[in-house]
Amino acid sequence: MRTQDLVSVVVPVYNTEMYLHENVESILSQTYSDLEIIYVCAGCTDTSVEIVQGYKQQDSRMILCIEQENHGPAHSRNIGMRMATGEGIIFLDSDDLFESDMIEVMW
Repeated sequence: MRTQDLVSVVVPVYNTEMYLHENVESILSQTYSDLEIIYVCAGCTDTSVEIVQGYKQQDSRMILCIEQENHGPAHSRNIGMRMATGEGIIFLDSDDLFESDMIEVMW
């Protein structure tokens, strides 16, 4: 039987506290479970960092990188890519959602 490959999900975050709970839940509820979930919070001045930290305490697959300045989502994606250890990398914006089987179907 084939074991699942690790898939890295990289999410750049900049002040999206109003969407973040749904975003995280859409990743955590994936039918494909061998995930590394990397949130790169860059220059956040709202509660985005605290929201991700709360989920990180509950799920060991979560990784949080805090950048002091925001240089845009492309810069944050590049940071997440360098951190990623998965066989594949998928990007999701912090105000978007995945369908529950998206990674399983795609991977």
